[in-house]
Amino acid sequence: MTRARFPWLKFLATWGVFLLLHFSYETFPNMLFKVIGEEGETTFFHMKMLFFAYLFTSIVEFLVRRRRIAAVGQFVSARLLVAVAYPWLAITL
Repeated sequence: MTRARFPWLKFLATWGVFLLLHFSYETFPNMLFKVIGEEGETTFFHMKMLFFAYLFTSIVEFLVRRRRIAAVGQFVSARLLVAVAYPWLAITL
């Protein structure tokens, strides 16, 4: 896989996970999906779902690329920073 395609795949995967989380509480009404999914249509719930979607996508990225990651601490720090900033930027735009 080329390096230029990977960010687009990660972007699409994040939005795919976001869509799954968006309808997860209606499909499986339990406490887990109430925490990571949404029970209402508020901006906060959408930002929370974007955070978890990016976090889950980053975990999968780590598991796929763990042997090629030189500094795990830098990888985790960068992904956590983006996980916090991404919902704010997406909602702002």
